Amino acid sequence: MVSSPAGGAPEFLVHGRNALLASTEREWTDHLRTPHHGRRDTRTAQPGGRETVENSLSLQAQSPVLADLVHSVIEDTRLPGGDHRE
Repeated sequence: MVSSPAGGAPEFLVHGRNALLASTEREWTDHLRTPHHGRRDTRTAQPGGRETVENSLSLQAQSPVLADLVHSVIEDTRLPGGDHRE
């Protein structure tokens, strides 16, 4: 896979492991022409990409983050003395 390193891509695409990142026209051309872009590398890169996504972006990975966020919102709505904001 060849991708731009823009947006969220750098969070789950690692250059040379599960993707080839290209910022310039020359990089795009070079990466698309290399053997690394062939079928053999695509098959080996896919598990790496899936592993990266599962470890950082899956529901299992993000549910503790969501739980902490919800907990902090609940705590922030409480006032001293047990009163709650209306």
